[in-house]
Amino acid sequence: MTAIHVFEAGRSHGAASFCAGQIARVSGLAGAQIGDAVGRNPASGGRAYFAPPTLETRVLARRPSDSAAIWLALNQMAEQDPLINLRRAEETNEVFVSLYGEVQKEVIQSTLLTDFGLEAGFEESTVILVERPVGSGAGLQILFKEPNPFLATIGLRVEPRPAGAGNSFALEVEVGQMPVAFYRAVEETVFETLKQGIFGWQVIDCHVAMTAARHSSPASTAADFRQLTPWVLATALSAAQTAVCEPFDRFHLEAPVESLSSVLTLLAKSAAATSHSVIADGVARLEGILASQMVQSVQQQLPGLTSGAGTMETAFDHYAPMAGPPRLRRRSGPDPFNPVEYLLQLQSARASC
Repeated sequence: MTAIHVFEAGRSHGAASFCAGQIARVSGLAGAQIGDAVGRNPASGGRAYFAPPTLETRVLARRPSDSAAIWLALNQMAEQDPLINLRRAEETNEVFVSLYGEVQKEVIQSTLLTDFGLEAGFEESTVILVERPVGSGAGLQILFKEPNPFLATIGLRVEPRPAGAGNSFALEVEVGQMPVAFYRAVEETVFETLKQGIFGWQVIDCHVAMTAARHSSPASTAADFRQLTPWVLATALSAAQTAVCEPFDRFHLEAPVESLSSVLTLLAKSAAATSHSVIADGVARLEGILASQMVQSVQQQLPGLTSGAGTMETAFDHYAPMAGPPRLRRRSGPDPFNPVEYLLQLQSARASC
């Protein structure tokens, strides 16, 4: 931090510090991003929590020549806004953006046009699913032992965590036996690999422990550990198995009493579970849980059933396992769940360098 300027009474002046409630400009924090905590021991205990986006849409450039520019513009927007998440399918060069609602799609489209001069279209939004570990599983590849071509030994164990606990990583090996950079490479790659599980969806509420580690000095590099980690983690996840889960929103709905019967029929057809209802002053207020994929449909039909007087607010509540066969998501990059293909793609990438 090289300088602080505090805004007060319409003016800016230099200061030695600033506190909660003040507006200030801080110089020198080149690596700062939206959501970073400022100061020591923040009351929140870390980063602000944002509920995960539950929708995703593919971004299409109106002019094919603008595809690269749109990707760069979206990355710039994502750096400034923690509510924008991007994903790129490397093989097809398709760009996807995660959404909290349909209005956000319109805002992104308008910003691309007004701030960057780029015209973009969007496909129909789809629901983002996740994967949760069902049980525990382990993976191990040993240095100098076939079929491991990397100069590294890595053992990983995965196990489920409580719902909403997030992902975690721990070392169950003696730290001093390898350079710290090798452990860091494994940890960073673990979190990156968990973004695409067995069925291609992000793995959540998963604990990963490193149970074995060895290197060959001075030949081993951090790259050996970064490239071996996805393969070992994929083996552990395959042994543990994962369940594909869909998001559910809690809703608060208000509608005139005379339209209550139609609204309840709509909620029943949408498989909503109403947990609380109150009727007062001619208005029915309903609360409950609804699958996120049904929210847009209910919101679209509500005005017609209530003569425009109905309103519904929703917010993410939880994930629950989906019924039926797991829905697959197209993967991006080499697939560590297919070891032969994974090693061939890495070998091909090294040969082209």
